[in-house]
Amino acid sequence: MTISRFGDRLLQTSTTTGTGTLTLAAAPLGFKALSTVYAVSEDLPYAIEGVDALGDLSGQWEVGRGHLDGSGNLVRDLVYSSSTGGFVSFSSTTLRVFVSSSAPALNEWLNEISTVAVSTALTARKQTVLVDASGGARVITLPLAASVPGVVIAVKKIDVSVNGVTVDGNGAETVDGGASQLLTAQWQSLSVQSNGTAWFIL
Repeated sequence: MTISRFGDRLLQTSTTTGTGTLTLAAAPLGFKALSTVYAVSEDLPYAIEGVDALGDLSGQWEVGRGHLDGSGNLVRDLVYSSSTGGFVSFSSTTLRVFVSSSAPALNEWLNEISTVAVSTALTARKQTVLVDASGGARVITLPLAASVPGVVIAVKKIDVSVNGVTVDGNGAETVDGGASQLLTAQWQSLSVQSNGTAWFIL
């Protein structure tokens, strides 16, 4: 899934050990609970750092993507980086758990632009694709809508040929209710956005 938003001053603590779900305590003074911004099961970018009994950093840390369960606890879904290279088996006295802008999460917000001259299956990120169909009809397959909720993708035909550029949903997914949309003229373009289940023309 894609991180759709961030929040300020979100920090809670935990004394949970191991690699599983973290039971979160109330937010310290001056901070807010993660649940004030993120709903249950909504993707959130987290960072965890361990501190010892004196409040010093223990050297255990983890940056990843997770979600809150129905009790407001943090379920760790994916690790981007950590002190061990995977899910950390925390043993520190206290863990600080907060929202952090990781490199992969920020990269999802970058609007990449590329030119393609062949049929292409797009990756799960925001992007603009310029399509040269002078060599024949081309198909641009969108990412799974569920993998990129909220993401906008633009496709533009840049050549003068009569060859069409088909913008196709992934599998059975639709684009404005149809299986695909067709670009037939030079400079014609299509911008679509995912709602998590399908694609919609803007």
